[in-house]
Amino acid sequence: MNADANEEKKQSRPSIGVEDVDDVNFDKELKELSELRSALSTKCNEQFVLEKQLRTLDEQIALLLHHRITVEEIDPRLLTLDFQLHENRPMTKKRMNMYGELFKVLHDNPNFIAILARMVSISEIDDFLQTIMFSLYGSFEPREEHLLLKMFQHALTLEYTNAKEVGTVLRSNSAISRMMTTYTRRGLGQKYLKDTLRTQIELLFDLDDTLLEVNVEKVYRELDASGVKLPPFPSNREDCLYMEELRAIVEERGEMLMEITDRILEAITINIPNIPFGVRWLCKVIGKQCKLRFPDEPQDTVYSHIGGFFLLRYINPALVSPEAFGIVRQKPSTIVRKNLTQVARFLQQIANNTTARSLLLPQMQQFVDMCRERLFNLFDDICNVPDFNEDLKLEMIDALTTSCTLSITPNELFFVHTLLTKHIGNMELQGGKGAHFISLVESLPKPSEKFGRDTNGSVCLPLQNSSETTKLSPRCSLREKKATRPLLSRVRLERTRVEVALKTVEENLKHLHDKIESYKLYLDNVRGQSVKGGSLQTEFVSVGLDPTNKKLARFQAAKGMGPYSLRLTKLDKKGIVLRSSSDQIPPVGTPERHNVMIMFSMSRIGFVVFTVKFRGREAIFHIEQKFEDLLYDVDEERPVMKLGELLELDAKRMLVLLDKTMF
Repeated sequence: MNADANEEKKQSRPSIGVEDVDDVNFDKELKELSELRSALSTKCNEQFVLEKQLRTLDEQIALLLHHRITVEEIDPRLLTLDFQLHENRPMTKKRMNMYGELFKVLHDNPNFIAILARMVSISEIDDFLQTIMFSLYGSFEPREEHLLLKMFQHALTLEYTNAKEVGTVLRSNSAISRMMTTYTRRGLGQKYLKDTLRTQIELLFDLDDTLLEVNVEKVYRELDASGVKLPPFPSNREDCLYMEELRAIVEERGEMLMEITDRILEAITINIPNIPFGVRWLCKVIGKQCKLRFPDEPQDTVYSHIGGFFLLRYINPALVSPEAFGIVRQKPSTIVRKNLTQVARFLQQIANNTTARSLLLPQMQQFVDMCRERLFNLFDDICNVPDFNEDLKLEMIDALTTSCTLSITPNELFFVHTLLTKHIGNMELQGGKGAHFISLVESLPKPSEKFGRDTNGSVCLPLQNSSETTKLSPRCSLREKKATRPLLSRVRLERTRVEVALKTVEENLKHLHDKIESYKLYLDNVRGQSVKGGSLQTEFVSVGLDPTNKKLARFQAAKGMGPYSLRLTKLDKKGIVLRSSSDQIPPVGTPERHNVMIMFSMSRIGFVVFTVKFRGREAIFHIEQKFEDLLYDVDEERPVMKLGELLELDAKRMLVLLDKTMF
């Protein structure tokens, strides 16, 4: 560092001399850090809510563009950006105290939340996730962060304990798997993804005219469709590599795919120290639980489970949809999207050791073997973090010296209360704490109806537990509060990290706000066109918008995003349907089965929406599935995709159908 830079640093922050480190300045630093964490928590919550609104808006505008709904049917509340609710309907002091005691016990016993999470239905996941991660444990303070990680640890223990087979862990769209994914997307997690992947993703954007597909069957179909004269596809697919033109293309693409994969692995390895502690600790817990539950499984299986979280839930979503993570601002072209997905799939196949099912050139197989060794060393390094049990014990004792409050909305209180009322009898809570918690739930009156948006303002809920007989004086705190130079340096380092994370989230929020504003402008123009008697088309220019406007162009509906409708009988003929419910779906061969429709669309990048309905009737099933989860399904020995209890589909053939239709 040069002299000017040193001088500038001295001017921006006073030097730390022994005489300068007094309790007053140290307390001020701690207060500022706490305020920054609170701001980060608020922004992360706002980001979660905005993304949820945009998911719904994307679905509704896709329907609008395909003439399935009118502009008047789009919920105007989805376009609201005001998160400051200033009014709330008061609750009685008695009820507030009862909720305060209930949430105090829930807050301090994350194992109760882990048990409850296994009982949450798909439709309840978003509300449960928001309440737990952004209200109950959303402050980013060390104690809340440690309690949240403990909740994940209890949930993973239950997940592995109840797993019948090694390949079934964390595979469903459960509350815990969704919460773990959301945990990785908080401020510090986003910052790591942006710093680590941006350069490699921009390299893929430069390859917008070159596909990286190396599957010989797909490359054969691609060449055949482009008019290249090829001999018939051989019964033994390995013979394809004797076709000179096809082999040359696969070799060229394979070299590029290997180079990009190598760059990504190198970037991840170099930046291991910047991976958020919680993400690394969860990798460690997954590895430990896998060994305990399946001791006879090889170490490769343990690494596969770690990769299932670190790659599938953390790295790959950002690779497949970089614009959704604020890594890039422009929307990837169709070719770039395919290449991003190909790289993510290749990484996951390497981690799962499933590349053998794909026909690879010898040099690519050698690369895969080398990468597996690198990945395993990478996972070992990621998992090399200490536990925090002793820190958490001291933090919990320290909490006895202070009055704790929780900022939460009445509807969140009522939601958790309703869940507990429904499931408390099946939670099987043990010991004195469990009995006390059950009595608290049973003593509460019936949950209130949800408040309206205008009166659902946050309340400050005092957390208190009448069963705690010990209340320490502030002077009895067991935490070291003496201002030392190393401690002050750690606080300032943490402050810098939080400031950077806050800036990253704020940048992404600006992008989300711009997108909603563009939607508002678009819908206003649609309304104006409707008044004039014009017909709604799928192009922005038809509603009076300038197609050269870059701010709006990226929101134009992409070709192939759907929704598409297919008769179930057509999927039967393609061999995609493996099983159907005899209770709700007419049997094969009956005329009624011809009226069952399967609708699918990609209402937002990286997610496929499936709907099952009878022709001319309301839907009987609806689910949104992550595209990377579907890719993960395809790598299983028996790739089955379940649509609730209605249908079981061949995941591999369904992926081929999606690939042909949407891309």
